[in-house]
Amino acid sequence: RQAHRDREGKAGNRDEARPHMMSIVRRVRGNALFWQLVRYIVIGGGITAYGAAVYWLLAEFAGVAPLVANTIAFVTGVVIGYVLHSRLSFGVDPAHAVGRTTTRFALVNLLGFAMNSLWVWLLVERLDGPTWWPIVPMVCVTPLTTFALHRSWTFGQGNHA
Repeated sequence: RQAHRDREGKAGNRDEARPHMMSIVRRVRGNALFWQLVRYIVIGGGITAYGAAVYWLLAEFAGVAPLVANTIAFVTGVVIGYVLHSRLSFGVDPAHAVGRTTTRFALVNLLGFAMNSLWVWLLVERLDGPTWWPIVPMVCVTPLTTFALHRSWTFGQGNHA
C-alpha cells in the first residue's frame, strides 16, 4: 500500500508541474530571439563544422600552412554563410539588402576570421600545439561574437527575425 501511495504522490506532483511547464513552453515558443538563435546555431554550426573540417584537413593532410588553410576555409564559408544566414537566421532577402548588409556581413566575418587566425597563430604557431587546438575557440568563442554583431549591427536590432 505504501508503494501505491508513493506513486500517487509522485503523480500528483507531476500534475501540479504541468501548468508551470506549459507556461515555460508557451514563452519559449513565442520568443523570437530564442528561435533566431536556434536557427543561427544550427546553420552556423554546420558552417563552422565545415570550416573547421576544411581547415584541419588542409593543414593536417594536404600540407597547407595552417594560416593559409584557415583563409581557404573562411572564404568558402563566408559565401555560404551570407546566403543562409541572411535568409534563414535573420529573415532578409539578400537581393534586397545587398549594399549595407553585404558590407557589414563581410566586416563582421573579417573580425571572425581575425579571431580564428589569432587562435591558429597563438595555439599552433606560437605555443606549438596540435592543429586541432584552435578548433575549440573557433567553435565556442567566435560564433557567439559574430552572432551578437550580426544581430545588432549587420541585420539591425533583430527586427528581421
